[in-house]
This record gives sequence, structure tokens and C-alpha cells, in this order.
Amino acid sequence: LVNWDNLITHFNMNTSKNLEKKYLLNLSFTNIPDLLKIKQDTITFNQAVLNSDDKYADNEDYTSTKTFVENLDHKIYLFLQDRKKRTWKSWYVDNDRVYKSLVESLNEDKYLSLSLTQYRMIEFENLPELSHLKSLNISSNLFTSLSTLTQFKSINRLNISYNSFQDIKEIEQFASLEYLDISGNPIENYSPIYKLHKLKELKVSKNISIKEIDLLKSNLPGLKIVIE
Repeated sequence: LVNWDNLITHFNMNTSKNLEKKYLLNLSFTNIPDLLKIKQDTITFNQAVLNSDDKYADNEDYTSTKTFVENLDHKIYLFLQDRKKRTWKSWYVDNDRVYKSLVESLNEDKYLSLSLTQYRMIEFENLPELSHLKSLNISSNLFTSLSTLTQFKSINRLNISYNSFQDIKEIEQFASLEYLDISGNPIENYSPIYKLHKLKELKVSKNISIKEIDLLKSNLPGLKIVIE
């Protein structure tokens, strides 16, 4: 059977000067492997000066506040989440093809990142496919606990700003963290951060006390503290 979403995606990628990324994101999950190629190109190109005529330039948002990469991250997360909940009887050829291709791409990504902001999330699905995640942004959600994030043992950049964290005791399990943003949370105890000996930069809210800042600096010499 012909998969029209794939055909449309291939046609756009191969012939369009200005890629309709918003439109492609709204197609079915079957085009995820192709969109991943655009994501990698977008990340690479955004590290340099972009040519305004570049067909992969990230100038067309799926929403008014989110970039193509952020919306694709969400599409990938929903696909993996949905697949986990399916029984083997509900799997089908396209689903299995996309999954295998996605896992292969994820495993090849040496610096896998994911951004899931402003989705009213309260927890993170247990997804082994993302176990080697290096950078995670879950800002502006409804998380109260880090328990569902501890599956990401190798993460070195974490943004949990503007959630509802009071207790961050599980943060000490992220031993590889180099960057941490906890601003916008009603955190009551910062001492678990003292055990993050690889931490280089910490972003906090302006209501943090002078005493706590001094304790952070004394326990983590050389730490850069950014007060929002």
C-alpha cells in the first residue's frame, strides 16, 4: 500500500526550497524517520550563521512559541509512549518500521537531546529508547518529583525550571550533570545539589537566600550560579 504521508514528506524534502515543516509535523507518525534528518540538519545549521534561503532554516514554527525541533521532540515522545501502551496485536508494519528506524537514529545520536516544554506533564514515561539522553528540557510543566527522570543516568544538561518541585533529593542521582536550571520552583532544600561534583553552572530563582548561595559555592568550588 502507498503511504501518502511518506510520499508527501519525500516530495517536500526533495523539491521544496522553503520546507513546510509545520505541515509535515501534522502528518502521521510514519514520517518521523525523515523528519529526524531535518532535525539533525537544523541543529547543525543553527550552530553556524544561517543563510535565509536555506530550505532547512528553522523559520517556521509549528506553534507560535515552539521551534520545529521542539515539536518534533514531542511527536517522537508521543509515538514512543503510544507504542509502549499498545499490545503486540495492535502493532503493524508501518509502526514497526518507524520504531526500528527511530531507535537506530537515536542510538547513532552521540548527544541526544529532548525538549518537552509547556505540555502540562506531571511525569515522564519510562522509555528505554531514550536511556542515553544527554540533554533534557521539561520546563514549564507540572512535575513535582524527579523520580520518573532518574532513568536518564548519563544526562549532563537538565532544565526543570518553572515546575512545582519542592523536594529535589533525587537530583544527586544525576552524577554527570554539568548544567542545571531549577529556577521558578518552590525548592525548600538545596543540599542534594552539593553532591553534583561535575556541575559547572546552576540557574536559580532570585528568592534564593545569600546563605544558600554561600553554601553552594563552598560545597561546589568554581560553580557558576546564575540568578534569574
